[in-house]
Amino acid sequence: MNEQKIVTALDQLERNRIPDDLDLWPRIAGQVRQPTGRHIGWPGRLLRRVTIGIVTLSVLLALGLGTRLLWPARGATPAALQVLSGLAEVAAAQPAYPEEAGYRYVRLEGHYLWMAQAEEQLTSALVAVTRELWVAADGSGRIRQAATPQAFFGTTEQAWREAFGTSANGQAQTQAFGPGGLFYEGYSALPTDRDALFDVIRDRAAVALEAPVGVEMFILIGDLLREPGAPPELRAALFKVASRIDGVELLGDVTDSFGRVGVALAITNNADDARERLVLIFDPSTSALLEDQRVLLEPAAWLDVETPFVLSRTTVLETGLVESLP
Repeated sequence: MNEQKIVTALDQLERNRIPDDLDLWPRIAGQVRQPTGRHIGWPGRLLRRVTIGIVTLSVLLALGLGTRLLWPARGATPAALQVLSGLAEVAAAQPAYPEEAGYRYVRLEGHYLWMAQAEEQLTSALVAVTRELWVAADGSGRIRQAATPQAFFGTTEQAWREAFGTSANGQAQTQAFGPGGLFYEGYSALPTDRDALFDVIRDRAAVALEAPVGVEMFILIGDLLREPGAPPELRAALFKVASRIDGVELLGDVTDSFGRVGVALAITNNADDARERLVLIFDPSTSALLEDQRVLLEPAAWLDVETPFVLSRTTVLETGLVESLP
């Protein structure tokens, strides 16, 4: 979180003088969302380090707003609760990964929406991405990625490429990272008790300031369930935490972008500019995350498309632990 976001958030808290419902997050998110260039989707989320913003959290606590008060959990819908309970049981019964050594490996395919300001005009492109990621315990590793614009909004393809230099050929590019270059989640530091883990996830989400706390918690749970190596008891606890998030609902049986059958759970972000739905699709037989989606549910001033429109999609094709880099 940058300094400007912290200042804006605190100013917003002061102007609202802590309303009775304590639901400041949609308004704060609206205040800080003024980008000149951004992408909507998974590439940044996958690699970002989720940390506690000490300054912001300290001020909120000084105002008497512990994270328990910022967002009281009421729970998922009954249908979603039943499915999440089943997924937790399936996750707990899965074999444990061997003791970690080498690299966590993930292979993904999907797309995201890139938005940028060019010559006083907001332009957008839908970018297809394939990515392979190797991460060792010391944060070293490698990323192999190819990104190709597929559709353009508010501009021509030629103008987009001249303004932003986006590659047209989609050739894979590989980047190596030394120790500390990539984020590595230490699972041993995460509790497996549902209530304790709920507190950890909520504390991380409470300072993200990108969406309401419940929505951020849902996203963070998806991030953790996407990664390989998590012990079965931790994966089971993550599903139990999701069951305590207010607004989580069951969409039912679906197929992902590669035709795999899964069960979809979702939460809706009722943002000021346009409602969005965050969707997680799980394999009911293994509890593995197959795909996540961010769906625009209603027309927005910043994008001329028919809704519902999938702003971003991440399909998990392969995960595992490997001994060495290829």
